[in-house]
Amino acid sequence: MTTMNVSEEDLSEALAQYLDVSDLRVESDYPHKLTIFVDVRRPVAAVKIGGRVVAVTGEGLVLESTRNLTTLPRIEADGMIRDSRISGAHTTQALTVLGAAPDVLLRRVKSVEWKKRGLVLTLEKGVKLRFGNATEAAAKWSAAAAVLASPSAKGAEYIDLRVPDRPAIGGLGAAPVT
Repeated sequence: MTTMNVSEEDLSEALAQYLDVSDLRVESDYPHKLTIFVDVRRPVAAVKIGGRVVAVTGEGLVLESTRNLTTLPRIEADGMIRDSRISGAHTTQALTVLGAAPDVLLRRVKSVEWKKRGLVLTLEKGVKLRFGNATEAAAKWSAAAAVLASPSAKGAEYIDLRVPDRPAIGGLGAAPVT
């Protein structure tokens, strides 16, 4: 294949072997320009399952070729891998939440665990984000970002996001009396 004779179908077929690739688009402006856009699936967690650790997307797809897993939050799986997808109720909910995370906050997640009241993510400075479950994950992340950006939330121990329209901040001590 040359830049003058590009077959998008042949390119898609060649890339089909890579699970990391979700889509391909070709734009040409003959004879000066050829642009190939490749959409890559984003790994959101390093999941330990069956004695090995694999990168997984927010949709539960296992990405076998992902190399650097040290920057991803780690999850202990409660299910198994079937047809390149991970199962397990807690694992899939955690992946859904991590998949909705903005990149800047995803990089700050240090631990993911299930507590009595649901899913809790701990950020690098120790702030715990209490998600409860995976419903409204994007709205919960928006609420978390807004609270974390607020100077009045500095020093918070946790942010309860179970009701995303009304996040609760804990660990700041008593409110000043005025």
